[in-house]
Amino acid sequence: MADSSSFLVSDLIASVTELSGGRLPSRPMHGAEAIRVEGFRPIEEADSAHIAFVSNPKALKEAAASGAAVLVVPDAAEESLSKLEDFARPVVFTPNPYAWYAWASQAMEGGAFPEPESGIDLRAVIAADAEIDPSARVDAGAVIGSGAKIGPFVWIGEGAYVGAKTEIGEHTHLFPQAKVGDHCHVGRRVIINMGATIGGEGFGFAPFSGEWIKIPQVGGVTIGDDVEIGANSTIDRGALDDTVVGNGTKIDDQVQIGHNCRIGSHCVICGCVGIAGSTTVGDHCVLGGAAMINGHITIPAGSMVGPATPIVSWGDKPEVMIGIYPAQPRRESERTAVLVRNLTDMRKTLKSLEREIAALKAARSGSDES
Repeated sequence: MADSSSFLVSDLIASVTELSGGRLPSRPMHGAEAIRVEGFRPIEEADSAHIAFVSNPKALKEAAASGAAVLVVPDAAEESLSKLEDFARPVVFTPNPYAWYAWASQAMEGGAFPEPESGIDLRAVIAADAEIDPSARVDAGAVIGSGAKIGPFVWIGEGAYVGAKTEIGEHTHLFPQAKVGDHCHVGRRVIINMGATIGGEGFGFAPFSGEWIKIPQVGGVTIGDDVEIGANSTIDRGALDDTVVGNGTKIDDQVQIGHNCRIGSHCVICGCVGIAGSTTVGDHCVLGGAAMINGHITIPAGSMVGPATPIVSWGDKPEVMIGIYPAQPRRESERTAVLVRNLTDMRKTLKSLEREIAALKAARSGSDES
């Protein structure tokens, strides 16, 4: 784009088309394509230098009155906007304004994976037999182990660690202090944020005579393409086979994925989720924040788990599972707790009353017949 401080909307439209692989069309009206903007702003803050997007149809009137130079709105909003008196605002119609905003923002920032300035800092520690592509960047304090392979345009941040025999795919970025252990495979265009640890030792112990016998964890971790792993998240290596995370999956901060788990493609795992070992999560699943997932179970593709929901087992079909008590004021919460503790006795009483009512009905029926 011609000027780093401003962006022609027609160029943004072309970038969205390219980045989406043609899946997200854009249709400018009222001269929107010829306008230059400096960036995005919320509709209530935008002025003549900004572009704003509207996903919620309820916000259309507010958007129409905003000071934004250009609005990005859903295709379905065209009819509603045409009914507004004297509406001639520059707009871009698209099926999904939120996705349009995401790709346009990437274009403004030089792409989701801008090519780093290549080179190896003299303060990095590199094993003699490690293979580093000439286009890669390795910052100060980074450590790269024996036999590791660093692909094109990879960026290894300050203090990051890449273990022995580990492969890092092209355009992947390890932020400062991110760590990938031995014998791991990280795909292309992966983001591993600060403090994340991939390939740490799995939590494996065998019970014997009241003791816990350590099981060596000799597997690795395989991360697919286009995965993002949040700060301070951990993915343990497998005991024998690899722990696997599929293509396009997004993992929030402080998530724990146990050894031998298999996470499908295009999943979303929100902050503080814990997944115990040897669990399989199908494609396109969403796990809400702080969900607690038991080990050795399978969650079918397309399932959703609500926040703070404990999952002990699962059936064969995809479901939306929510198992929490919404927050209450303290006194109400205490009363709820008392009721829950008394449910067993209340059930017994109810069953007894049902039997008595049934007996009374039977006696009455017999009396009526006589």
